[in-house]
Amino acid sequence: MKAQQQLMLTGRLFWGYQQRRSKDAVPSFFFNLLIIKTSIVKLKFLAPALLLIVFASCKKDETNTCGKTMADIAGTYSISKLEFERSGAFVDFTDSLEDCNKDDKLTLNANGTSTYQDAGVACDPPENAAGTWSIDSEGRMSIDDGGADIFSVSTADITSFDCNTLVLTGISPGFAGSSFRLTIKK
Repeated sequence: MKAQQQLMLTGRLFWGYQQRRSKDAVPSFFFNLLIIKTSIVKLKFLAPALLLIVFASCKKDETNTCGKTMADIAGTYSISKLEFERSGAFVDFTDSLEDCNKDDKLTLNANGTSTYQDAGVACDPPENAAGTWSIDSEGRMSIDDGGADIFSVSTADITSFDCNTLVLTGISPGFAGSSFRLTIKK
């Protein structure tokens, strides 16, 4: 019997009830109603604050949307990867470039001029040159690096450009007409 009374007492304390006489039932009801109203008022202020925090903390993913115009592509680039097509798949030929050419810079100016700089490890003789570049109405790019022939591209499709990395794909006249893919980075 004592365990049953303890359980009842614990239940009453847990739910906030007190054993009262019937005349105290009305004030207890109003007290509980006041607590509920106060909780609702708190929720009215708390819910918008939580929503504001949730929406403020969500950051929209920014995607780089760069055009393929000369103004967008203009900048200074280095070779990242040079690939040629062999048996239907592109094979990386970057390691076959001379060390003195791997760190060279090509500056494409928005006005269509370009400069090739034999940067870093210098070739013998150094191959600094001035040239031109353009993008035709069909979105194909041509680069004349002024005779250095490291970045020279007669005509290539702009495969992708993310404001930093430019990927060109075309036909290589120097490799029996096989396709090439040149990746250069700012």
